[in-house]
Parts: sequence; C-alpha cells; structure tokens
Amino acid sequence: MSPEELVQAFTTSLPYQLDDFQLDAIKALANHHSVLVAAPTGTGKTVVGQFGMFMARQYNARAIYTTPIKALSNQKYRDFRAIWGDDQVGLLTGDVVVNREAPILVMTTEVLRNMLVTGASVEDVGAIVFDEVHYMGDAERGTAWEEAILLAPKGVPLVCLSATVPNAAEVAEWIRDAHGELSCVFHEQRAVPLEHRYWLPDADPEKHTFKVFTVLNDVGEVVTENARRLRAVGGELAGRVRWGGVSSGGFRGESREVGSDKDPREMPAAWRVLRYLEGEELTPAIYFLFSRRATEEAASSCVALKPVPHAQELIRDAKARLSDLSPEDRNLRQVAMLLGRFLPRGVAVHHAGLLPQVKLLVEEFFQAGKLRAVFATDTLALGINMPARTVVIGEMLKYDGQSRRLLTPNEYRQMTGRAGRRGIDERGVSLLMYSHWVTFAQTMRVLTSDLLPLESAFRPTYSTAMNLWLRPEDEERLADLYARSLRRFQHDRTLKELTERKQALEDAFEADRSGEKQLSREEVRERTHELSRVDYELRRARREATIEARRTVEGLARVLERYDYLRDGQPTPKAPYLRSLFDTNALTLSELLTNQQLEALEPPELAEALSWFAMDREGAVRGLPLTRRLHRLREILDALHGGVLREEERHGLQMSRPLPVDFHGVALAWAEGHELATIAQRARLQEGDLVGALQKTLDLVGQLRGAAMQGPLGTRLVPLLDEADGLLRRGVVSASYQWAIGGLPEATDEEDVDWDVQLLPEEDNGFGSTGSRDRRPRRIPPFVLRKMRGLDTSRDKTVRSGARSAIKPRKRR
Repeated sequence: MSPEELVQAFTTSLPYQLDDFQLDAIKALANHHSVLVAAPTGTGKTVVGQFGMFMARQYNARAIYTTPIKALSNQKYRDFRAIWGDDQVGLLTGDVVVNREAPILVMTTEVLRNMLVTGASVEDVGAIVFDEVHYMGDAERGTAWEEAILLAPKGVPLVCLSATVPNAAEVAEWIRDAHGELSCVFHEQRAVPLEHRYWLPDADPEKHTFKVFTVLNDVGEVVTENARRLRAVGGELAGRVRWGGVSSGGFRGESREVGSDKDPREMPAAWRVLRYLEGEELTPAIYFLFSRRATEEAASSCVALKPVPHAQELIRDAKARLSDLSPEDRNLRQVAMLLGRFLPRGVAVHHAGLLPQVKLLVEEFFQAGKLRAVFATDTLALGINMPARTVVIGEMLKYDGQSRRLLTPNEYRQMTGRAGRRGIDERGVSLLMYSHWVTFAQTMRVLTSDLLPLESAFRPTYSTAMNLWLRPEDEERLADLYARSLRRFQHDRTLKELTERKQALEDAFEADRSGEKQLSREEVRERTHELSRVDYELRRARREATIEARRTVEGLARVLERYDYLRDGQPTPKAPYLRSLFDTNALTLSELLTNQQLEALEPPELAEALSWFAMDREGAVRGLPLTRRLHRLREILDALHGGVLREEERHGLQMSRPLPVDFHGVALAWAEGHELATIAQRARLQEGDLVGALQKTLDLVGQLRGAAMQGPLGTRLVPLLDEADGLLRRGVVSASYQWAIGGLPEATDEEDVDWDVQLLPEEDNGFGSTGSRDRRPRRIPPFVLRKMRGLDTSRDKTVRSGARSAIKPRKRR
C-alpha cells in the first residue's frame, strides 16, 4: 500500500474531517518519518498516534502506545479496545499485565524503557507512540522518556505528541539527532477559542455581590479598560504578613501595586461561583484547587444549592456501578460524601486520595454530562479526557513540595486546555478568582507570559547502567548514552549560544571603538563587564559539558564497585539481580536481596518491608505497629540505605531517594486481613493513597521476584513473594485492577445494589466545612485581622507548625 493509499484508507474510516496539522503529521508518518506534534490540549493530537497504530497494523507489525501515568494508560487501553477489539489490545503497567502478545500494546513509558534496556525483542514493532512527551521535563520520571527515545530501534517511526512548549524545535532537533529523520508539526491555535474572566467580590463582605470582568478576549487581546480598572486589586495581604512564599515585601519580594493597601475582599463560597456559571450557561465546569481539603470544602459548600433534577438517578446509577464494593468499603467516608452530599447537587471531587473506582466513576459521569462541576486538584490536568465548558482557577498559588509559589504559565495553560468542548462549545471560558494573596497584575503575567521551556531532568539509573554494562568496554557505551541525553544536548546548545553571543559582543565593541563614535568611559566599562561575564559563563559551560558525562559514569562505577556489582570494570555475579530492579532505590533493594536479609520474614512481613519503598507522597502519616523482626530489619535498612545515599553524594550522584520515616505498618495490617477503612483511619491516610501504595508494593513484589530468579541467592525468596502477592491482592486492591481494565460494572435494575448511606452530619463532615449558606470557606485568619487593625499581637506568637507527631510504634508479640 502506497503512503497516499494508507492516508486515504485511514481518513475515510474516521467519522470526522481532519485538520491540516493532523494531515501533515499523518502524511509524514506514512512516508516512514518520525514526527513531533506540538499542539494545545484538546486539538486532537491523539488521532496522529492512532494513525501510527493503523499504519503498523497495515504492515503486519505491532504498535506500542506509551503514556506517563497508569490512569491514562488504563483509559487508552479501554478506548483502543473499543476501536480495535478486545483481542487486539494489551496493557502493561508494571503491576498489571493483560494480553502481553497483543499486536497493540498500551504501557507506561517506564515499562517501555525497561523492555529496551533489558534487550526485549521489539523487532516486530512498526510504530512507537509517546503521548504527553513534554513529560520528559518531569524531575522524577523524565529520565525514562529520554532513555526510551535513545534506545528505541532506529528504523521504527516515533510518534511524539506534546503540549505546546516554546523550545519544541530544540526538542525536535534532539530527537532527530538521537533517532534519525523527524518531521515537526507545530500548531498553536486552540480547537475552541478561550476567553479569560476575573471574578471580583464586592468590597463589602456583607453584600455578597460581585462583578466578573473579561480581561482577555477569545482572540487573545487584553481588554484594556477592564485591566485598568483591576490594576490595584488583589494581593492586599501579601505585603503585611509572612505566609509560605509571601514576605513582607510582597509575594516573592515583588513591589506592591498602587492601591494594594486597601482591606482584602471576602473570598466567595464555591456554590456562589457555580450558581453564577449556571446562570451564564457556562457549565459543566472543572474547578481547580490545589489541596484535597480545599476541593472537598468547595464541593460541600454546594449543599446550599438546590438538588439537580436527576439527583436520584445519579445516586441510583452510582450505587449500581459501585455495587462490587464490599459492605465495609461502601461505608467509606468518601463514598458516603459522594452519594449523600455531592451527587444530589450534581458535583463531585477528583484527587489522588480517592479510590480508583470512585475516580473512574466521577470521570465517567462528567464525560457523560451528568455533573455540573467537578472540584479537582491539578492532577486532573494531565492527560485524562474530561473536557468542560469552563475551567475555574480557584487560586493562583500552589505548594510544590518546597514552598507556595505562583502558577507557571505552563501549568495555567495545561489546566485551561480543558475549557471548551470541540464541536459543542463556540468558546471556552477560564474564570480566575480574586485572591488577597496575589495581585491582579501578577495574575495577568501568568496569563500573558511566554511558556517556560522544557528542560531535561535526565539522571542516571542503576537498572539502565547495569543492563548496558556487560563488559569493561561498555563503560564508553554508557558514557555515550549520557552524552546523547537531552540534558547534554541542551548544554551543548548553551555553549553554541554563548559562543555566538561573545563573538557578537566582541564584534560590536571593536566596531564602535574603531568607528567615529567615541565611547564614554562608562560605556567602555559596561561593555567590558558584559564581555567578561559572558566569557566566564562560556568557560564554565565548556568545563561542565566536557566533564559531566565522564564524571557521571566514573561516579557510578565507584558506587557499584563499593557494593561489588563491578570489579575492574567487569560485572560481578551480583549484577544480574540489580539488572531486574527498576525502582529508584534499586541498589538498596538489591542489597537486601543479595544479603539474604528478607528470607527470615513471614509473607505479610515481606509485603510490609517492600511497602517502605512504595510511598512517595509527603504528608502527615501515623505509623502502625511492626513486629520485632521488622523493627530489626528497619534498623538494618536505615543503616544500609543511609550508606548508599552517602556513597552517591560522595561521588556527585543523585540517584536514590530517602525513605519515608512514618510510613510503616500499613501493608502489614492489610496483608493480615484488616479492613481498608480501619487502616486508613489509624494511619491518617486517605483510602486512595493507601490503595496506591499497596499497588506500588505489588509492583515491587513483581520486580523483586524477577530479580530473585536470576540466581541462587534468591531461590528461597520466590515462594515467599508469591504468597505476599496473594495476601495483598484482595478486596478493593484486586477490584481496582479489574475496573481499571474493564471499566466499572454496568448499572443493573437489581434491588440488592441499594444500601443506606451513612453520612456525617454537616456540622462534622470530617474536614471542617459545614457547607452551609452562612459559613464561607477560607475566611481571613484572625491573626491577620489583628495585624491589619494594628492590635497588639504579642500574645499570639505561637505558630502552629503542622509538624508530625512522633509516634513510636508498639511492639507486636
């Protein structure tokens, strides 16, 4: 089949007409060129990936579709099964393996990277799709994207789908340099125009009135009159007290705006915002907030609204879809809140603390148009297909794990990409809420500033190093891989840019000195200073670019020699165990395995020990009791892992990460048969975090089992791991895999799917919000009001630190 016939066959099979940029990308693929498609969210990039799969199947080859997160892989798997058929699509996400031999495989990018570094056969693959390829800038997981692209077979076309980034041409040049011929398709126009509005409450908090101003119209032009009226609004508290990243000089030390010393305005309750949106016919809406507590408070405030006409139908449908939950799990607080409080008002919440089943139900209801609003954290902004008419940005400050900071233009663009449904809405709306911590001018800068460039987050991994290092001469092969990373490529580009800049400065300086223009002493001094600065930056960049790859490999070799995985550049008998472990803390896990320090544990204890490597979310967690054996193992592990971290630091490496101190006893309790709700309540964990940690533990059980089978040191561990897997894979954990694969059960008319909802009273809903009409969330703190009024605050110097209480686990006998 010729390229033209291939394109024709695909386009005629679609129920809609393709845009020009989609056709350009498809034609390039048909000519066996890799492509990079950079376009805004919601413009239809996925259809290019679908053509890659279609092309591979026409040539009787397999296709691989990768995504950055398991939830998106699960969604794509369900979508593609509906298109291609159940037997044609498989799913690989580490802890889930379905139809591994299928001609179309959906997987996370880490799984593809692991396949490539271990030498898995991909000779029969005709196309590899990298969805959300801009994720390679992610600090934690971006390395997997770079390694997968670098190690992909050169003859296989790559389909790289990216959100709009300003340095997409640079990324394309790197992919071309790393993999071969590449066509770039850049598309900046949104599928649906976007209008940006700003919500301003009345200065009198008792009036509860407000105005909404259009500040950026749907063609991207600033509405000057409104922007002028709002220039002194917002940020009134930022210059008066310290609050996270806010200092006495303003947020991040920025100068105060004229008129910003006025009293702050009252923040509106979310139900008022939702009522406005409904009045303007701007629902369904996604309301973004940056803490789980905030999303639940906002959704609870909506009890002030009248129930939606289809409330009973929603509740009945939800109960039927969640009927597979055990009686204990049906009584979970998040299930009761969804059924008893949120769904009757046509709203829901969406964040990582929800059970996978509840999140999936919320997504399906919203996609079906059954909800008028979802209150979500920004985890919803990545990948999951949930377009809305309106996106509300409830706050402009976000805690990133280190400090509260302004949203970046990229984050704002990613979230507002959900606004406007193609083929349904003439335009989408982004509604920005007034903030007494952020000025209107700062908000506008986020809207109008250029996007931040994608920067490589590449760092070496033990699994990749050991899988590529098979003989002494492979040290050069590994150094070459690191030298070809996007990180090094960007360093080299910096060298080129600095060299060109220095040359231009020297030429301009010489031209001015030799010309008729007489430079003043001050001008000469400034030119000389600028030239010296650029020269210094150039020398430093050259030095770093030259030694970085070599230093990284040498440091890696020293660490691996210290733990006897390398000897004189030659892998030792311990190396195969490390090659099969892909976790960030793979070296520590391998040491536990090869030192045979896990074999004395009972299966529930083994599951518990591996769970210590599974929690990567910071938060206040209360540890649960451990057995004496586990206490002794934890002491050994702390010494072992601390030594690994110090050894890496000594050689300039950042590969492993510290283990959480307070997360323990949870997997042990689950493996011993305790109920999810009880464990979550005792550990102060949300059920979704608990299930996620148990799923990650199952992934680690599988990895360690594969490593244990590589030699005699792990022989006795394999049956213990099998039993630990069975103990963890029960109840809601097991069911979540089934629902991720096949979707939620279809609603039925059976009477036994109904149950009573045990809902907390509104005065005690578990997170401090009554949701009533008179109680408005997030009021101005009293200590702030006292400072504003000039009262003596000497009596209130005690600050609530929020530090976790040190709870010593009890010994179990």
